[in-house]
Amino acid sequence: MRSHLLLVPLALAATLPAFAAEPRLASHRAVYELTLSNAREAGGVREVSGRIAMEAREKNCRDFELTYRQVMRMAPNEGTPNVIDFRSTTQESTDGKTFSFDNKTFVNGEPDSTVTGKGEKTAQHASISLTSPGEREVTLGDATVFPTQHMKLVLDAAHQGRSTISVPVYDGTDPGDVVTDTVAFIGEFREPDPRNEELLAKENLGDQKVWPVSIGYFEKTEVREDQRPKFVYTAELMDNGITPSVTLDYGTFVVEGRLVELELFPLSDCR
Repeated sequence: MRSHLLLVPLALAATLPAFAAEPRLASHRAVYELTLSNAREAGGVREVSGRIAMEAREKNCRDFELTYRQVMRMAPNEGTPNVIDFRSTTQESTDGKTFSFDNKTFVNGEPDSTVTGKGEKTAQHASISLTSPGEREVTLGDATVFPTQHMKLVLDAAHQGRSTISVPVYDGTDPGDVVTDTVAFIGEFREPDPRNEELLAKENLGDQKVWPVSIGYFEKTEVREDQRPKFVYTAELMDNGITPSVTLDYGTFVVEGRLVELELFPLSDCR
């Protein structure tokens, strides 16, 4: 199950605010409370509860480190509930050329899968060296990007007034050799959900606006017009990469994430 880590295309307003040429992502900690938003009849899920806890930090102006944990208790229409616990630690260089990852999934407290490895992009090649499950090399296409670089490309597209961007992404998802085609739709720059007003104001983000962004993740095959995404991530996206609200659509059921904790950390002086 994909755990992470963003509609109909909309035109942005004619006048956009001024932004820095290179988006700089905030170092921060955020916690989201998860609840079932919608369960489709074929999904067989009647209740979902849980939390996402994540911490993102810029390291020495050269790397961006993300620690992420998502725990969901899922109750089926019939049978015993299961607890899915996904834990991820990744580090990506700010230029998007290197990426290391350690992703683990537990089901009801028992190990289910582990995917670890390192990725590198150079002028000559782009590849992943997996250490688990099994040591092997995975070749990437030249256009493939890693997750933090993907976020920056979406932000850059939003700054330019574009309503859509399509990029192949590698994020270390089980079984480790998968590159996913993504299509992001970007809506009009607007005020964030008022339910998060108090939390954002505490971190001096009360005057920040957001882009509504929806990212569909597709199997990397020949794209057909009727192809449905395997997973859709929808969020309110700030210019600094913070997402005050998220929605996770797994196809058969949809989970809403409500921000309940937010803390910003100082950024390094990169002059």
